[in-house]
Amino acid sequence: MGVAIRPIVESDADFMRSMALAIGRIWLEAGHEFEPKDLMVYLDGWGREGDLGVVAMAGDREVGAAWLRLFDYEACGPGFVSPGVPELAMAAEPYARGEVEDRLVDGLFLLARSQKVAFVSTAVPSDCEEKALLESLGFADAGFSDEQDALQILLACL
Repeated sequence: MGVAIRPIVESDADFMRSMALAIGRIWLEAGHEFEPKDLMVYLDGWGREGDLGVVAMAGDREVGAAWLRLFDYEACGPGFVSPGVPELAMAAEPYARGEVEDRLVDGLFLLARSQKVAFVSTAVPSDCEEKALLESLGFADAGFSDEQDALQILLACL
């Protein structure tokens, strides 16, 4: 599949919302619960300072998205490690999973480096295939999770 990566634009809001729900489906496939409203923390008020993202395009069709968001201690996602480290959210259409994620991360990290981002965190179900994919893309255990945790926090150095 030929894929191009471009920055997220305002008109991508509905697609980003569908990708946030796809993240929830990945969690469900791994046997973990989620509430759709819990994933909206990654999208509500999109465009605030520190928000960065990219979309994967196959022709004129969006097939995946990856984005970073900065959080504080009061309002954060499950992969939060500190206020200066943005958290990654990423998903692809089911037919494109496994094919576009590396391109999304490469494009997002290029954009993040241009904004002087040094580290990125994320949370992933400990027992799902996305964990191995993220590790192959440079993420490693951040040291905040133990074997009993349903989600493992990963960290990447840019």
